[in-house]
Amino acid sequence: MLLVPFLALAAWLFACARRGRVADGEPYFFLAMAGLLAALVLSAVAGLLVGIGLFVF
Repeated sequence: MLLVPFLALAAWLFACARRGRVADGEPYFFLAMAGLLAALVLSAVAGLLVGIGLFVF
């Protein structure tokens, strides 16, 4: 999940190289932000589950 922003940047650079000009980076930016948000949410859920597991056992 943490690789999503870097993969989005690589995809944007590939699109720029393929077209020979700077491509619109807005969709790639939103993809990177969505990946960061998903990683944050999933890490919070994992931390909550670990905390509950430590409390129960």
